[in-house]
Amino acid sequence: MRVIAGDFKGRHVEPVPGEGTRPTTDRVREAMASSVISNHEGGFEQASVLDACAGSGALGIEALSRGASHCTFVDVDRKAVKTIEGNLAPLPLRSGQARVVLGDVFSLSRASMLDGSPFDFVFLDPPYAVPTADVAKLLMTLDDQGALAPDSLVIYEKASGKGSKRKLKDALPPDVIEMVDLLGDAFELVGVKQYGATQVVYIGKR
Repeated sequence: MRVIAGDFKGRHVEPVPGEGTRPTTDRVREAMASSVISNHEGGFEQASVLDACAGSGALGIEALSRGASHCTFVDVDRKAVKTIEGNLAPLPLRSGQARVVLGDVFSLSRASMLDGSPFDFVFLDPPYAVPTADVAKLLMTLDDQGALAPDSLVIYEKASGKGSKRKLKDALPPDVIEMVDLLGDAFELVGVKQYGATQVVYIGKR
């Protein structure tokens, strides 16, 4: 993997060893970045980012490359944390621009997971087996703790549902509809994009 654009364009990003993580492809990362730029004036410039379930850290590093002022990387896997630290080490980052945390973001048991908040963007790429109801609970917890900036955007990556590339809410898989309903009025469904076996759900904080 390589950084697609920005100050670190072309830099190599090492994947996490083994088969325990699922790297986001260059195509999907580029599509995510393009959606952020089109939906938020200024894109990642001077933004604070949470890369939850960070894996190699590729998503957060892409955001830093494109101008983010801070990124907190969280992963429950020690191999992933070591990989993120290795990928960050050669980058010309400012002091405090990146923080790596070992922990389960779904438990939020460590206050350091929220260092850098309120976050303007949250990348959430959990294992596909994580129920979308748990994702909704996490977002509501982040909101309750004041960890989401006004008009923040959550970029949630999940397995594609069956069917076509339709984007309207009434054409979404039942689990996404359930998640949107659970989130209530504090959040809104901004859009859905489908890339083969991957579906990216964009959720905005009202």
